[in-house]
Amino acid sequence: MNLLRAFPLLLLAAAAAALDLPVAGATAPATATAGPLVIGDAATPWAGGGWLSLDVAVDGDRIGIIEIAFARRDAVVADARSQVSAGRGAQRDWVASISVLPGLPVRIGLPLAVLDGQVLFPPRTPGRLKAFTMSPRLALADIAGCRIRLRDTGTPQTLRVTGARLTTDEPEWPLPATPIVDALGQWTAREWPGKTPDVDTLVADLRRDRAAVPASAAAAPGHTRWGGDATRTFPATGFFRAHHDGRRWWLVDPDGGAFWSAGVDCVWPGTEASVLPGMERLLTEIPFPDDPRVWRLREGATAASFAIANLKRAFADGWPQDWTALTAHRLREWGFNTIGNWSSPDFARRSGLPWVLPMPALPRTPAMLFRDLPDVFDPAWPASAAAWAERLRPDAGDPALIGYFIANEPKWSFGTFNLASEMLEANPGTWTRRALADWVAGRYRGDSAAWAAEWRLDSATFADLVEHTHVRMQARSATAAADLWAFSRHMADRFVRVPSEAARAVAPHHLNLGLRWPWISSDLCLAALDRIDVLSINWYRWDCTGDELDRAAAAGRPIIIGEFHFGAVDRGLPAAGLKAVPDQHERGVAYRRYIETAAAHPAVVGAHWFQFADQPVLGRFDGENFNIGLVDICQRPYAELIDAARAAHGRLYRIAAGEVAPSATIARQVPNIGL
Repeated sequence: MNLLRAFPLLLLAAAAAALDLPVAGATAPATATAGPLVIGDAATPWAGGGWLSLDVAVDGDRIGIIEIAFARRDAVVADARSQVSAGRGAQRDWVASISVLPGLPVRIGLPLAVLDGQVLFPPRTPGRLKAFTMSPRLALADIAGCRIRLRDTGTPQTLRVTGARLTTDEPEWPLPATPIVDALGQWTAREWPGKTPDVDTLVADLRRDRAAVPASAAAAPGHTRWGGDATRTFPATGFFRAHHDGRRWWLVDPDGGAFWSAGVDCVWPGTEASVLPGMERLLTEIPFPDDPRVWRLREGATAASFAIANLKRAFADGWPQDWTALTAHRLREWGFNTIGNWSSPDFARRSGLPWVLPMPALPRTPAMLFRDLPDVFDPAWPASAAAWAERLRPDAGDPALIGYFIANEPKWSFGTFNLASEMLEANPGTWTRRALADWVAGRYRGDSAAWAAEWRLDSATFADLVEHTHVRMQARSATAAADLWAFSRHMADRFVRVPSEAARAVAPHHLNLGLRWPWISSDLCLAALDRIDVLSINWYRWDCTGDELDRAAAAGRPIIIGEFHFGAVDRGLPAAGLKAVPDQHERGVAYRRYIETAAAHPAVVGAHWFQFADQPVLGRFDGENFNIGLVDICQRPYAELIDAARAAHGRLYRIAAGEVAPSATIARQVPNIGL
């Protein structure tokens, strides 16, 4: 057994002890030193393996975040350094982070195929939580070794590694018979203020709250029926639109009221837990196993909704109507005026609140160029985009529909990647390669010798760009990098423009809210802005101040924040999400600072909290299990967060108008307890 001890700002491993890595019936010794645990080296036959797996356990009261880092050979590192100016930063290690529940022995693993850089979220395996990587390609033959370390989550933790294996086939995923989720979907490992003690309490509380909901909803004083500002009006069109008043951007509601969108994403009863084969052993009880709304198959796993089971306990089969009435009332009372992305369409339409629509994933093409980037010059792609845009037709004309997001966090935008160069590393013969060859030929007036000299190629024809694979072409020369980046802009433009024009043809009265970028990683994220009404960014920061957001605003479009959140591990769950604070009070402080600075920014027209309900203990489909809800799995609101949100929402229009200043109180921060 080897021990890795992670303390704040300090990482220790056990003294030298052997950890065997069985490979093809033999063993390759690896030892733990005074740093991360080392597994394998350049002599390990990585290229012959299909999976790397580790048997691990982490103690403590919060998730363990295990980093698996594959080192690159020195020659590869030296070559990578030349790529910094070419749009792909040098990175010595290929790193994946995998989170696990505390106290649960589990086998984690990676299919080595993900080292090709095309996958951000490696497939989930039974027992573990989310895995994530943003690393660029690493050939298996270029691996110099592997290191394992435990990331700091702000508390002493111990990682125990009892076995490491390199196998050809996917390994088995053993789990102990240890129930860690109670009948209500709560974590059994700890108690906390507000934990629902039993079914009777759950039922009584939900029925009491439902009985308090009034029969009808009235507009708040000083607000339009849409939640806009009735004291600041602009010409009305009957639909939502964007407007700049000379000082700042606004949304304008259908009746002409200035509208600032305070929204909530994922408004469902709760997020389903993903119960992969074998994980049933971790449940105390399987409630309503014959109800397909509680238990259903989803991509090889059982999607289990303890939240729906809890509502059914309180309201029987009428729970959808009771939950809709209760939740719509709560959101209004708390000052929210928008149903955000990923929410129940039925709830959005029945709630009477303005809402936004997430479009399905953009159409794929027979060959994909890089990650989720389709062959955008394929002649069939516009027709596919036109068929995709038909999803808008049933709701086109609904005045409550603010607009639609055409995509969510394109995976090719997770980093500054030269798309044309990445395209050349795989799939010869695509339509976009042909377009590149034609574009390069035009740029060099048909003179292939001049082009080859500028790109430092020994000899080449333009057809080589279509027919052959080229590794790290952008690193050939500064001119090659610049040319390929210029064509990357054409690729990004077509990626955005084609579906945007198709959507506009179906729903001309609704706002195109953009692609919900994870951040503005490069100018490629600003492609085709003449077809985008509102630039959307999932902005996981502490507030909406600073140069980074100002640079995005300089593009000349209003901005909507598609996602933000703050979590803690003081109640209910062992993970806090992408931004962590120590407790529920600080979640409220952080919310108020963020939403008020967002309203104060002259380009920002809305911000949507991610998400309505906490994620499940066992993790959603990808393994996230964050305390990021307004309510817990039993529909119990987090009072400290709600009180702060209500207070902030009452000030938003005055802040946006420049009449009062946003909150200056900054929440106490702790290390991320999530990925």
